[in-house]
Amino acid sequence: MNLSSKVNKMSRASKIRKSEENQQNKVDWLRSQLMNIWQNKATSIFQWEGEGITPFVSQQIERRLYEDGSVVLFKDDDGVVKVYRWAMDGGLNGYGLPVSWRVFGMNGTSEQFSRSEKDSVLIWNDLNRMATASYIKFIIDYKLINIEDTIDTQLNAHKIPFVFTGNKSQLLTFENVFKKVSGGVPVIYMNEASPLNNAEFQLFPTNVTFVADQLKQLRHDYEDDMMDYLGLCYVGIEKKERLITSEAEGTEDSSNSSFASRYGQRKRACEEWNKIYPDMKLKVKLNEGLLMTEEEKAELKEKQNAGNRPKEKDIQEDE
Repeated sequence: MNLSSKVNKMSRASKIRKSEENQQNKVDWLRSQLMNIWQNKATSIFQWEGEGITPFVSQQIERRLYEDGSVVLFKDDDGVVKVYRWAMDGGLNGYGLPVSWRVFGMNGTSEQFSRSEKDSVLIWNDLNRMATASYIKFIIDYKLINIEDTIDTQLNAHKIPFVFTGNKSQLLTFENVFKKVSGGVPVIYMNEASPLNNAEFQLFPTNVTFVADQLKQLRHDYEDDMMDYLGLCYVGIEKKERLITSEAEGTEDSSNSSFASRYGQRKRACEEWNKIYPDMKLKVKLNEGLLMTEEEKAELKEKQNAGNRPKEKDIQEDE
């Protein structure tokens, strides 16, 4: 292999590595954006109120439950309500649940003394004590990103719907043609000595079937599954996010078991806290901005009666 061939081979390998790096950067950026979007949805459903419970504390409770699946709510020695991560610091009760714990902040600082169920409350995200983020991350990593990548691949396949055969001397020419066509730039050769005017240079159509619309629908189906898991649905052509369960229906009457599990654990935590600190009147409620109006409830009922709802969460207008 001569020096020129070695240089060309190294150049092609470098281009491949650069392409792979760009693809990975795109995937990482998309994953980050999707995780942020769905974290905002998940952590905006419940709101905590009570003496010493600021909007910041409320938000931190929901964030820790979303990411970790549990968090400890307590009062420090100065009477300030705090919400920290925790680690076991003692035995278990007869049901295998911790009865004492050591709490620590995000900066690693730890309370000097252990806390227990006598002076603090261990809040679980749901009955299974699982973080909401684990399910969301699974769908994003193994479903949504894969679908988005497949859609991009399909669109590129339709942008350049052929494969090329030719000799080594035509490789650089084809790469330039490929870049121009991909970028929407016309490729014109005005003389018979064109590098493409050669019997060895041939194009073969790939005949790729367009399925991007089906992939897009599949992506919507997975997104609907996540919405359903959170207890949310889309309303109307504006796709307003709304809770399936109303505040008045309560936890036990909710048709969504995943949502009922999370709501129930939060209410249990309020009851335990109020037994310890009855004057603080801690409570958790649903975000009023996500509750359905009577008109939206009527729309849902009409869809249900018409049998036009493949899933309870799907109450958006037909396109």
